[in-house]
Amino acid sequence: ASASQFGLQKAGVDDTVTLKDAIIVEEAHILLGDLFTNAGDSANVKIAYAPQPGKRSHFDAKWLYRVARAYGLKWRPLTLKTRAVVERASQEIYRDEIEDALAAEFHNQGYKENFEIELGNRALKIHIASNQPATIDVSGMSVNKSTGRFVATLTVPANTPGAKRVRLTGRIHKLLQIPVVNRRLSRGDIVRKSDIEWVDVRERNIRRGYIQHDEQIIGMAAKRYIAAKTPLTTGHMQRPQLVKKGGLVTISLVS
Repeated sequence: ASASQFGLQKAGVDDTVTLKDAIIVEEAHILLGDLFTNAGDSANVKIAYAPQPGKRSHFDAKWLYRVARAYGLKWRPLTLKTRAVVERASQEIYRDEIEDALAAEFHNQGYKENFEIELGNRALKIHIASNQPATIDVSGMSVNKSTGRFVATLTVPANTPGAKRVRLTGRIHKLLQIPVVNRRLSRGDIVRKSDIEWVDVRERNIRRGYIQHDEQIIGMAAKRYIAAKTPLTTGHMQRPQLVKKGGLVTISLVS
């Protein structure tokens, strides 16, 4: 008689069905073999939809037991607290990639000047499946030219059937360059050309009186202490004081 006739297990072969602990899937469906070991011929059967990229799905003990019985697997949960957590493998579309795609669309719409994009949702995260290309297409955008506010629809991955569509809002800011000093100045310090540095400032943040031309600064003296990178106004600067109060002065008269 053979060992199989006595129901004996072959040495070194373990066909016990167990529930897997960490389950990560890449495709759009969860297979029986993703959840259970030794699922046999039914391992490639689709039993549920996979969660969205970057998300997780939870399956409780009762559901798992029903699935195991339906496909003839000899498995039962040890407790009602038994559960399976399935995660969809994903990759994140980063914020700078989103801003680059929006900037390209703004250029296409005629925005040629220097600008900065401010997204309404600061915690925006977009995940796509790890087996899909990380590409973005701006499928629609409307801009209020007076306020700079915009509404855009992103399609990721680009040019892909069934791609995710994400609606986002934000604001485009025109940037202007203004001169600042690259070191701190004490009262009476004279500004040299080498002290000048240009920085980008949102047009809406430029207050009345801000100095926008370096010739208004070079050769002038600080009226008071000025921190480096501070936007300068006419109130910060004065003509250099050639003679200090109480100082000795030599005057010559040539006739």
